[in-house]
Amino acid sequence: MNRTALEFFRFGLVGLVNTSVDFAIFLLLYRGLDADPLAANCIAFLIAVTNSYLLNRHWTFRASSAPLSMANYARFLVVNSGGLVIGTLAILLLKGLLLVEWAKLIAAGLTLIWNFSTSKLLVFKTR
Repeated sequence: MNRTALEFFRFGLVGLVNTSVDFAIFLLLYRGLDADPLAANCIAFLIAVTNSYLLNRHWTFRASSAPLSMANYARFLVVNSGGLVIGTLAILLLKGLLLVEWAKLIAAGLTLIWNFSTSKLLVFKTR
């Protein structure tokens, strides 16, 4: 398996973990605390993206030899904000047609390629 394929596989596994974190926090806020679904989505995103950054930095892209930097985390947050936009738009557009939870799952599927590509090319690129 070449390096990019291995990274994509690992990214997918980390994505499953983070999707679970994101979805669990979303459900806790939306169903458990009766939060607005768009606000719940944004809060869940911020917690999950921080977890994603740490796992992808350490395991997926093996970039943990470089010191943690707020600039690199900020870059990761910015490029993954595309995923937040996709997820939020999916919820906004689909919540009248489907259960909000299904819209959330559809959004997760739509963001995989964007998040992997931008993470590999812009955040964890090897020099």
